[in-house]
Amino acid sequence: MNKLIVTLMVAGALAVPAMASAQGGGHGFGQRSGQHSGKWFSRMDANGDGVVSKDEIARFTEQRFASADANKDGNVTADEFKAAREKRREERMGRRFSELDRDGDKTVTQEEYTAGAAARAVLRASRRFKRMDANGDGVVSYDEMKAARQHRRGRWR
Repeated sequence: MNKLIVTLMVAGALAVPAMASAQGGGHGFGQRSGQHSGKWFSRMDANGDGVVSKDEIARFTEQRFASADANKDGNVTADEFKAAREKRREERMGRRFSELDRDGDKTVTQEEYTAGAAARAVLRASRRFKRMDANGDGVVSYDEMKAARQHRRGRWR
């Protein structure tokens, strides 16, 4: 019974970000995951048609679960869940380091780090602006900013 509960919890934990990203704007959990929503969407959109079907979400979730099930017994233990999460974290950190290491010398200088941080800040600000500019006119009115704030707050309730 305990294994069943853990399995259901893990399956839910793996499925929710995928489904959240596929729905309404793909912001997933909080603001931080919005940075990666395009990558999530691309991973789920198996046939590349620009939309994610229920079948694609189910397949993505099954694949994610299978990758966490290290011993392939059909269950994910807390240790397997932790290991899968750590593996994804390490892969993400490796990609991030490679993005910063512009000259490919396996070290990041202060200049590379600063340039990378500035580029990410500009990208985040641009994405945030686009989300707030509801009518797409290139300016954000007070009402649009207020609506965006309400939308963000609503996700946390």
